[in-house]
Amino acid sequence: MHYYNKKNGFTLVELLGVIVIIGILSTMAITGVTKLINKTKNVSDDTLKDTARMAAESYMQANKDEMPKSIGETTDLKITTLKSSNYIKEFKNSKGQDCSTDSYVKVYKQSKNKYVYTPYIYCGSDNPATPGSGPDVKILINENETKFTIKITGNDNHNLNGYSYTLSTITKDASNENVTTEVYNSGSIKINNTKEFSKQYDISKYIDVTTANAIVINVVAYNEVGEKGSKSITLSYTDKIPPTCTIKSISPSTGWIGKDDYKNGIKRKIVAECSDAESGCKRATFTSTWPKKNAKSLTTATISVYDNAGNEGKCDVNINVDVVAPSATLKAKSGNTVVTKRNHEVNDKTTSDTVKVDDYNNLSSDWMNKTNYPNGVTYEVTATDNNLDSWTWEVNAKDQLDVDEKAISSTNPDGKTGDFTNSNTINVGFTGEGKRYGVLTIKDKAGNKVTYKIYANIDKTDPSCLSSYSKPSNYNGSWTNKDVILIGECSDSGSGCKSNAKETITTDTNGNVSPGIVSDNAGNTVTCASKEVKVDKTAPNCKSSGGNSNWVNYNITLNGECSDSGSGCKGNVSKTFSNDINTTTASPGSVYDNVGNKKDCPSNQTVKIDKTPPFSPIFDNFRNIKGSNWTSSGFRRHGGLTYDETVNVYVKLGSSISFFFDIDNYYNDNSGGSGIRENKVYWAFYGRGTDKNFQCFWSDVDDCQYRTDKNSKGYPEYIHFCLKSIDNAGNTSPISCEDYYVSGWS
Repeated sequence: MHYYNKKNGFTLVELLGVIVIIGILSTMAITGVTKLINKTKNVSDDTLKDTARMAAESYMQANKDEMPKSIGETTDLKITTLKSSNYIKEFKNSKGQDCSTDSYVKVYKQSKNKYVYTPYIYCGSDNPATPGSGPDVKILINENETKFTIKITGNDNHNLNGYSYTLSTITKDASNENVTTEVYNSGSIKINNTKEFSKQYDISKYIDVTTANAIVINVVAYNEVGEKGSKSITLSYTDKIPPTCTIKSISPSTGWIGKDDYKNGIKRKIVAECSDAESGCKRATFTSTWPKKNAKSLTTATISVYDNAGNEGKCDVNINVDVVAPSATLKAKSGNTVVTKRNHEVNDKTTSDTVKVDDYNNLSSDWMNKTNYPNGVTYEVTATDNNLDSWTWEVNAKDQLDVDEKAISSTNPDGKTGDFTNSNTINVGFTGEGKRYGVLTIKDKAGNKVTYKIYANIDKTDPSCLSSYSKPSNYNGSWTNKDVILIGECSDSGSGCKSNAKETITTDTNGNVSPGIVSDNAGNTVTCASKEVKVDKTAPNCKSSGGNSNWVNYNITLNGECSDSGSGCKGNVSKTFSNDINTTTASPGSVYDNVGNKKDCPSNQTVKIDKTPPFSPIFDNFRNIKGSNWTSSGFRRHGGLTYDETVNVYVKLGSSISFFFDIDNYYNDNSGGSGIRENKVYWAFYGRGTDKNFQCFWSDVDDCQYRTDKNSKGYPEYIHFCLKSIDNAGNTSPISCEDYYVSGWS
């Protein structure tokens, strides 16, 4: 086991703690020392004042002849005097600065046995302050100058302590020099520490004011530390009559002095003579000139003269000086309505104002029109001045489109002149049209003037309009089926045209039409004259007729009847059908109105024409009508055919033979036309024992029968047939005939 010896010592933390504690103790020590030093300084400064006060009291006890004698009096005792008299050896403050040079002690006798010692200490570079201001003293004299009132006010720091006053007279000695003699001295009068004091005294109690030439009142007041204030006034009793003033001369003697005269150095000089039987005038003549600086308008003025007693004599004189221009306010009106956008004022500072063309309400392109300004524009001007004289309204000529500002005159239309005898209001204006310009000048009697330069554009006349056709080319008002364009061409000699008018007619029209409205730049309008316009874009109407629902074999004519409420029909239409046709939608064609509008007539007519006869009948494929008790036998064709055909014949048994042929189905209208209406047959029997005279003439096939008794008449050898067909249109087919031989009987 090993053992180590620990040395005695402090750790780093312990050392830091000790340092912090020492720092805190040092701070506390320094603060305490600083307070002690400052306290010592204050004590030192107060000690200086006490030292000075005690030294002054000791000095005055030893030198009583230097003490204030009367209550309210003060004596300033310098520190340098106290040092030289060995009452003070060293006089320095805590900083070591010498304080003896400018310092002193004010000694004030406040009462019979009381003195106040007040030190005023100034050290080093300190500047001696001005001692506090004393009380404020006022002396108020009554109306007849027999009494006076003393009014005293203390300052902010000290109350009043006392005052005194004296009354003295002023007389003339042998040399006419003034001699002042004190008549009464109040001595010091105590005031019991108040801020304000006031008391009235009667002068006649001490002085006979009826014999005194002049009296001097002198007041001295002092506060509790001896600071003083004083006031002195002189009252003159010898000459109370003002001197006489007489005007000696006026130059220039007539006319007015105006603002321009004053600027050019022209003034009115007044010389007044003075006369006085008492103290005499200070001088023989007194002179004054007008206008004076910051002068105003004056018709009369006063010049003063003075005597030696200070009395004032006055002369009133007509100076007629006016260096201020008139003032005026302008309002523009249309009727009773104010139309200016702002007040237009002129005065001594602003002697001219301009009313521009756009300074009005209800304008169109800076022009006045007949709607808003039916009677033009008037200007109501109210002038203000003590010496108003006259006015002129100079204008240019009417109907001008260019303004010549030099070509104005009060004799032009709307121009005039006037004065202010009856009223301060001026009414002028413009009634004539054109670009108007005028100058209104207002003058006072001194020639001072203010002006208004006034512009106004007036157009109360409607523009003109010339109506014409533009399209179609060469259109003259007759019927057309095209768009018609009318033009209204504007013309205006005033404000000028704003635009032309245009009207396009695109629909059916039959009447007078205007191109529209044209406007000038002032907003006046006119409706252009109407022009005759006839536009027909509607097709006419058509009624179809003449159709037939029956078959015919002749021509059919259809008719289209035209009607039109516009330009009228050019004519009706017809169409003839001559060929075979079978339709229910036939139309006569199209109709036209007078401007070429087309209308197709309705396709609602029935036309049935069949001019083609039916084909010839054929005998092929005969068949008989089968009936009960009939048997068939055959026939052999005889004729121009190349082959023989057997026709079956049904023979009815009995005493007679009956032939009954049904050939309807073997006839047709081969043309495809109106169809078969009926078939006709002609036939005859020929042969042994036959009745050759028997014939069937063009009868209906079903109705033509032949009966023969074979025992009596024998048998037919052949049969001669002739057939024809009639269609529904009445056409008859060609007749077709053939012979058939009987081939046998059964």
